Amino acid sequence: MEEGFVRPLGQRSVEALRTAGLTEQFLDDSTALYCFADSFKKRGSVKAEASLAAVELSGHVTRRGFLLKQGHQRKNWKVRLFVLRSEPSFLHYYDPSKNDILPAGGFSLRGCLVSALQDNGVPAGVKGDVQGNLFKIITKSDTHYYIQAPTHADKMAWIDAIRKEI
Repeated sequence: MEEGFVRPLGQRSVEALRTAGLTEQFLDDSTALYCFADSFKKRGSVKAEASLAAVELSGHVTRRGFLLKQGHQRKNWKVRLFVLRSEPSFLHYYDPSKNDILPAGGFSLRGCLVSALQDNGVPAGVKGDVQGNLFKIITKSDTHYYIQAPTHADKMAWIDAIRKEI
C-alpha cells in the first residue's frame, strides 16, 4: 500500500483510506476489497492516480471540512471537502459530488505560507462572488490557493491548524 501497488475498492476500505493511516487501511474482513493499482481506473482519475503517492494519504487526519476553493483556470468557486493530514503534512481536497477515493487535488504543506485576507475588499487574483472569510495558501512551487471558510472562526481555525503542520 505504501508503494502504491495496491488500492482499496470496497466501501469500508475507501473510507479507511480517507480517514485513517496505512495501518487501518488493510482490513481483515471479508468485505474489504483491494486491487492492483495498474488495473484501478475510476472516472477519469488516471492522471491523479499516476501522480499521487500513497504516502501522501497515510498521514493522520487532523482536520476536515467543507470550504470554497477558487479554481486555477476558470476562477470560479466550488465546494470542496478539505482534509488536513500530519506526518507527512498534506492538504488534500475532494469533489463532494463524486465518490472518488482519490483527491481532486492537494499539496505538501512543507515550505508553504498561509495568511488571512482582509474581508473589506477583493485582493488581486481573486475573482467571482466573494463572501468573505478568505485565506490564501502559497505553496513551495508558488501556486496560490484562495479559500473561503463559512465563518471567521472557521477561517482562523483552519489557518491555525495549517500553521501547526508547516
